[in-house]
Amino acid sequence: MFPISMKLIVKSTFVFIFIFLLISKKSKAQDEVLFISGDYSTVKVLDTMDYKKIIVNRTKKNGNIKKQTLFKEDIYSIRYDGSKEVVIYKQDTLEGEYFTPQEMRIYIQGEQDAAKGFKPVGCAIGAGVAGLTGGLFLGFFSPLLPAAYTVVAGSRLFWIKIKRKNVSNEAYLEEEVYKLGYEKEARNKRIQQSLIWGGVGVVLGAVGSYNINYFLDK
Repeated sequence: MFPISMKLIVKSTFVFIFIFLLISKKSKAQDEVLFISGDYSTVKVLDTMDYKKIIVNRTKKNGNIKKQTLFKEDIYSIRYDGSKEVVIYKQDTLEGEYFTPQEMRIYIQGEQDAAKGFKPVGCAIGAGVAGLTGGLFLGFFSPLLPAAYTVVAGSRLFWIKIKRKNVSNEAYLEEEVYKLGYEKEARNKRIQQSLIWGGVGVVLGAVGSYNINYFLDK
């Protein structure tokens, strides 16, 4: 009887460990949310039954878990713990969603390719020069020059060139929705870089203006 009892104990122990590991893995499983903006977010999806929103748990860097609400209008899809992607986005012309799910996916890829590969170096330099000029000569009104530059740089007055090396799939170059997504993200990056380097230019210009006036007054 003793050997049989030991065998049962060993089997039961292994079953318990297996169940514990399975539950532990499930509790730590993370889902991936893809937003219309092209950004990803790793969360644990709790509830998607509401018409307009989903409830998720987000794990912070310190390990704490915070419950959050995400709105479906901002979400394209959810990939549950590495499994098949479930598309949340729906075409709804009444809500201004004119793209089909397939078109929206290509649009998002355009955003992602621009976010990864588009580098508005010339725009950043131009903003820096505008800020520096404003800081040197416009005094209190120095932010106006780089601000005007930012508005122009982010407008459609400047053409966005899509370089083939930045395109994840060259077939997308034939898709108008891809170009729209790429251009949208590219213009956003132009605006961001213009604001940053325009501000840097203003500070440097103001410092330079102060030092020039200081030495001239001596």
